[in-house]
Amino acid sequence: MITHYRPKHFKLHELVPPETIKLHGDRAWNFLNPLALWTLDELKKEYPGILTVNNYGFKGMFKYRGYRPRDCKVGAADSAHRHGNAFDCNFENYSADRVREDLFFHLEKNGRKKECFKYITEVETGDDMGWFHFAVTNHDISNGIFVFKR
Repeated sequence: MITHYRPKHFKLHELVPPETIKLHGDRAWNFLNPLALWTLDELKKEYPGILTVNNYGFKGMFKYRGYRPRDCKVGAADSAHRHGNAFDCNFENYSADRVREDLFFHLEKNGRKKECFKYITEVETGDDMGWFHFAVTNHDISNGIFVFKR
């Protein structure tokens, strides 16, 4: 079981908003689930190219696609993002639909998840959803993965 993890491919500003870093500095790592961080690194290896969560540090518009503080107006009031368990990702060379299809195909075909998906317990789907939302929560996933539609 992973109890501590710092990702090899992501800096803190790519995972938490600027106000969280301003308030907590490096201690903001404590707000992120080690299993979710490990999963990000594994997804980056499985799907080569740039994997984007937050990009405000690169003058982009995303800053709430990882950890979301309680007072954040983005998303559901008690989403997995607010507990450091979820990330919304874009892949440079792969569509979100392709990544979701890969996850579900492998699960259906083999009855288990590919290594990079092994801790994922929920995914979000929806029409024209251009990002891959995953969470590592305490869902009972004996029947697969908890899927919700936005």
